[in-house]
Parts: sequence; C-alpha cells; structure tokens
Amino acid sequence: LWARYSCPPLSPVLAISAKANPKFTDYTTRPLLRVGSSGKGRGLLKKIGVMRKHELTPKASSMYREATRFQKQTQLMKKRVQCFKSRLKLAEKFNNTDYFQNVFSHRVSSMMRMLANWGRDDCHLDKEAANTADLLLFMDKLFDSVNGNSIHASNGKMLRCAVSGTYPHLDFWNEAITVLNYFSYIDSNGKKLIPAFVKNWVKTLRGLKCVWTTLQKNGFNFMYPRALNQDHF
Repeated sequence: LWARYSCPPLSPVLAISAKANPKFTDYTTRPLLRVGSSGKGRGLLKKIGVMRKHELTPKASSMYREATRFQKQTQLMKKRVQCFKSRLKLAEKFNNTDYFQNVFSHRVSSMMRMLANWGRDDCHLDKEAANTADLLLFMDKLFDSVNGNSIHASNGKMLRCAVSGTYPHLDFWNEAITVLNYFSYIDSNGKKLIPAFVKNWVKTLRGLKCVWTTLQKNGFNFMYPRALNQDHF
C-alpha cells in the first residue's frame, strides 16, 4: 500500500497494492482514487479503479479517509484564496474614484427619488430613500464643481464648467462648506466621528475660493478647477 502526494500542477494519487486483493494478481499497483485537475471534476476525488470502499483493507480505508480530508482542505483553501482575491478587486474599486462618480450621480439620485415616491408595491423604495437621494445629488454637484474643464456648461450641469462670474460656483461652495461641517459618523460604540475626508473637502473648497479671488484681482475671467485638483498640485 502506498500513496503519493505531489504539489500542483501534479495531482495527488492514491494507489493500492494488488497483494491486498487476489483479484489483482496480474498488476503490481492499481490506482483507486485521483483528484481531478481539469474540467468539471477539478478539485474532486474521482474513482477510477474497480474496488469498492467496503472492500478496502483497514489501512486502505484509513488512506481513503486521509485523501478525502486532503481534498476538503484543498477545496477550503481554494475558497479562501478566491475570497481574498475578491477582496483585493473590491479594494481596487474603492481606490478608483470612477466607481464613486457612477454611484454619486444625478441619474442614480433621480431614480432613487422616483422609486421612493412610487405608489406601486411591486417596485418602490422606503420614503427615507429620498434623503439618500439628496445626499447623492449633493455629492454629484460637489464633484462637478471641482471638475469643470470647459468654458460653458453642457447637458444641464451648471457646475461642471469653468469658474466665472456667470455660473454659481461660489454660492454652491459656500453652501457646501456649511453642509460638510454637519457631516459626521457614529461608530459601533456610539461615538460621533468626523472623517478626515470631510475636513479636507472643506479645505479644498476654501482653497479654490481663495485661488479664484486672487485670479479675479489679477484680471482673469475664468478658472478651470480640474487643473487644480490633481494630486501633485
């Protein structure tokens, strides 16, 4: 009786000696179980011999249980690795602002508000969802106000353009600073916390106001906020 366990990409193989059963006197060894390495049988024990489990000797039965335990541990480890990879991908998404811009958008806000006021029972949200819709709309305007890259507004977005005397960037920034100062979170212990990103948003908006005021005094008629919100700046 012998067993051979090898590291991937080779598969573990359990073989049983012919001496344990007179029916296999013409063979030195005969494979009994094998871990599938491709197709639908990937990671699963496959029975490729003709012996049945109740025909195994005590030592062979012990080896069968050991192979089964090894297979279960392998499957569990694969699941943990897949879960870890999924968390890494999710972390990469969280570090990409494109995903936040897709969620904190005017379209999502409008749809959420419509579903919150929807009269039908088969497709609607709770009334409290309207508050979340207001938050999404506010964040959408906030992103637009610091990402303007054209002189004139387009697609009805009055804040996604250059700062000038024509568009209400300053009024919105003053309002946004007031709103952000009320932002806070409650942790699991019931403690009120103010995240660092809220404080940094307030500093950013005040800094943009200061830059725009200085540019106006020096004869500039407009300012592209997107050129000022890069990391290196």
